[in-house]
Amino acid sequence: MTLRAIDPQSVIVLIWTIAMTIRPLELKQDFAAVRRIWEEIGWIDRNDDDDAKYLRKFLKGSRTLAAELAGALECTVSSCDGTILHQQAELSMAVIAAVTTSTVARKQGLASQLTARVVAQEAESGMATAALGMFEQGYYSRLGFGTGPYERFVKLNPALINIDVDFRPPLRLTQKHAADLYQALM
Repeated sequence: MTLRAIDPQSVIVLIWTIAMTIRPLELKQDFAAVRRIWEEIGWIDRNDDDDAKYLRKFLKGSRTLAAELAGALECTVSSCDGTILHQQAELSMAVIAAVTTSTVARKQGLASQLTARVVAQEAESGMATAALGMFEQGYYSRLGFGTGPYERFVKLNPALINIDVDFRPPLRLTQKHAADLYQALM
């Protein structure tokens, strides 16, 4: 961090210049800082080891860029693979799954710069589209993200599925199946 004094027309203005470093997340070295940010912004509970465990799993399964400000990790953007059906074509999609910025690093352009860089990297790697779930509408519009429908309802009647297999009644899934369902998604 450096302090510069500028004297335009005898008015002294002090400007803080803070060095920013953008790099890939190194999970082992950076996890404590990422956890601090997620706790700070309220996405996980402080001192909840289950939340931390699932955060670690999320980070292992995603691609994450990190920004350091004055030597401390203060912002991350994570993406993962997805697909979207457009008419009859299935297109690859980069899902911007998490944009997190600590309170001390807000309003400095870190989230915008990191998100733009992640989207550019995903496009360079061959992703045809990108999607982002946003909290603040309008903030990400300058990066090309618009607002889609708020809710999508999908219903499927298993009786309408026309496949050549013997019929068996569907199984009602309950809380006792939660671990198996979770494992199937991972």
